[in-house]
Amino acid sequence: RVEGQRREDLIVVAEAHLLRAVALGSPSFVSPYVDLDTLASLRHPDDLAAHAADSLRLATAAAATRRFWHSGLQRPPHMLRRLRSRPFYEASEFGWAVPMLKAFGQIKAEMQAARAVARGAAG
Repeated sequence: RVEGQRREDLIVVAEAHLLRAVALGSPSFVSPYVDLDTLASLRHPDDLAAHAADSLRLATAAAATRRFWHSGLQRPPHMLRRLRSRPFYEASEFGWAVPMLKAFGQIKAEMQAARAVARGAAG
């Protein structure tokens, strides 16, 4: 088991190499992105707030390459190879989304009716 300064030195080296792999790699090569979060876990095993802050710092650095992630705040806990990290998608990109949007009025009416029944039962 590696402890102390040697452990931190190894984490620093791993971080540098993973960030370099992100910068050089193909957008479909997602392992370095996932491994960056593991580094935050190794660096802060008992401090969730520090882990989250370090994870955001590393994700923001990875997102700066614009290769896979576009924001340090957009980092899923797992990766889907063909799903790009971006804030918005067109409904037409997902086969199920267009019929769902067309049914929105009916879905909303059903939800409102169900909520009205629930309020009546509670009231």
